[in-house]
Amino acid sequence: MAKARLTQEAREDLESIFFELSDYSEAYAKDWVDAFFHQLELLEKFPYLGKMSPIMQIKPLREILVGKYTVIYVTSDDEVLVLAIRHSGRK
Repeated sequence: MAKARLTQEAREDLESIFFELSDYSEAYAKDWVDAFFHQLELLEKFPYLGKMSPIMQIKPLREILVGKYTVIYVTSDDEVLVLAIRHSGRK
């Protein structure tokens, strides 16, 4: 089973998203964070669950959606490293 880790950038993204969503609804922000960590648990069990990133065709670079946010990560058999979390509608 792979172990999930977040880069410093991904931690900052997660915090920023939480505070942004909290401005609208604290309950929704908490639900989104719960959904994010649920996806991380799934990635630990199934590290190749996400699709290969269409932006960069680097084999280990993958992405999954959590709500309107794209979680970008690299994977190996023993690690899932979350690089960044981006709003799907923003460039």
